[in-house]
Order: sequence, then structure tokens, then C-alpha cells
Amino acid sequence: MRFYSTQAVDWSKPAHFTRSVFGRIEIILYRVEEDMFRVECWRSFAEYAFGMLAEGAEDASL
Repeated sequence: MRFYSTQAVDWSKPAHFTRSVFGRIEIILYRVEEDMFRVECWRSFAEYAFGMLAEGAEDASL
């Protein structure tokens, strides 16, 4: 899973966010709570982003 960010973000507290590139698409990554994140992207890329996240989750469970 590729995730690139050009900004240094202090993830120690909720309510922080950053624009970044995930795979091949631009996303906004929000830290909603201590252990919860939200990814936003254009609707046309949502299926691609969900597929990348599902693949990463599957790899993490191995």
C-alpha cells in the first residue's frame, strides 16, 4: 500500500487532516478519533480506494 504526504502532520490528537496521494488518487485523510480515521476522495475513485484499503486490510490480517 502506497501512501505519500508532503506535509508533516501531528497525528497525536484527533481532528487533524492532510491531503495526500493514496495509490494513484488524491485523498484527504482525517483523524476523527484516537483510533478512527476517515478517507475522502472523488466519487469516481471510491471503488479504487476501497479496493486498495480492503487489500491492505487483508494483507495485515495474514
